[in-house]
Amino acid sequence: MHVEIIEGADAFRALREDWIAVYDSDPEAQFFLSYDWLFGTRGGPGHTGLVLAARAEGPESPLVAFTSLRCRTQHGSEGFSTEFGFSGNYVSDYNGFICRPEYEDQAIPAMAERLKQMTWGSLRFLSLAASSRRAELFMNRFSPQEFGFSDISMVNPDGVDNGICPFTLLSSDWDDFLQTRVSSNTRQKIRRYMRQVEGSDVYRITHTDAATLERDMDLLIELWTQRWGKRKGKRLAAILDTNRRMLKHAFMTGTLFMPVLWHGDRAICALAILVDQRKGSYNFLIGGRDEAFQDLPAGLVMHGYAIRHAIAQGMVKYDFLRGNEPYKYSFGAQEFHLKSVLVEPKDREACAPSLDARSLAFVLRRSAELWREKKPAEAARGYDQVLEIEPHC
Repeated sequence: MHVEIIEGADAFRALREDWIAVYDSDPEAQFFLSYDWLFGTRGGPGHTGLVLAARAEGPESPLVAFTSLRCRTQHGSEGFSTEFGFSGNYVSDYNGFICRPEYEDQAIPAMAERLKQMTWGSLRFLSLAASSRRAELFMNRFSPQEFGFSDISMVNPDGVDNGICPFTLLSSDWDDFLQTRVSSNTRQKIRRYMRQVEGSDVYRITHTDAATLERDMDLLIELWTQRWGKRKGKRLAAILDTNRRMLKHAFMTGTLFMPVLWHGDRAICALAILVDQRKGSYNFLIGGRDEAFQDLPAGLVMHGYAIRHAIAQGMVKYDFLRGNEPYKYSFGAQEFHLKSVLVEPKDREACAPSLDARSLAFVLRRSAELWREKKPAEAARGYDQVLEIEPHC
């Protein structure tokens, strides 16, 4: 099994047909590993990274497995080091790799082995979505004699576990879904309140299009911030910027379904859902509702509406993504569990150097800042690390 490193926008474009073919063949593939999400626009999380691609035999044989990675540069007391992780770290709800199932025994360990041979000081795998078998095929290449493993907690301060992902399988008929997936009490509420919305001249539900995208994103983000903004603290601005960028990216790739519930001219609830036509799933990314509006349970109505819409479009799965918030279980949800882990060499000196050439631009920039901040020893250490890699820099 031969594993290539592929980088650059032109090379990513050339991968499109191969990536989609592997994606379609892989029963474990999910939206956040789709070509559209990773590379569909220059705003996709994969565009700033690299791809490990496995071939079954020689250079003319087809590609059979992929993982998209990105490097970050860490700065500590011992200087700078490179950390590799999934391209979707901090952006995608799920991460991992795609592989033709008949090649997984060879291709997945081969990609891990190629990554092990690269220059880094740590590996950060966030929200790994893979079967236990595939996860072991990948992680077993990192021997516990050589590497230390630290589980990364995915539990929020409020107790919500982002390592638990509720999802519900859809029936081919809306009434059948209500009859078989939800409790009688929830079924009655959904029917009653949806009739109230759809039988009224006051309520209406709109779908975001090119003319309303900016307005609807502003509405959703404002509603979400009302509920969660204070809890996010200093991270709020970065979170909102990321959400806005990814919503635009999804819209540009034709994968965004965004219904908005109105009461007159007042927006009271909005959902952003990522649509995977190839795998038949609706993936609920983010939502917001007006907490002051108490005339009906807007969240229940809108998720019911979205699930009915998904069924009408022939979808087979409604994924609530990360977080075990109780409301998600009202729709007959099952659970999928993620894994997040940090991998570090036990003997750092034996593994030196830990700085990849992809980190040099950052190290030069940061070392200059350290010099201006009157930290000459730290700046010098950074420059020395650059010269180890590029002696003529």
